[in-house]
Amino acid sequence: MNEIHIAGCVVRVPAERLGEAAAAIGELPRCEVFAQNPVGKLVVVLEGNETAQIMDSIDAIRNIKGVQSVEFAYQHVEEETAMKEIVPCR
Repeated sequence: MNEIHIAGCVVRVPAERLGEAAAAIGELPRCEVFAQNPVGKLVVVLEGNETAQIMDSIDAIRNIKGVQSVEFAYQHVEEETAMKEIVPCR
């Protein structure tokens, strides 16, 4: 059974490093900067096939120059087949 893991976290950086950190995170595999706040907060969405990939991505983000903290906020796991299923809107 293949799984899809989707996680969200808040990354804090100094405001002057916001663009640099967002670009570096965006270059990481399976990571997307979803939103930014000019005071130095980034909302990041992570995807992977297992929890270990999510944790590896969080570790990679922590190692980016200027990152002060990574706050894990959410994780959802679904079977890959369910993620591809078309669900009608009502």
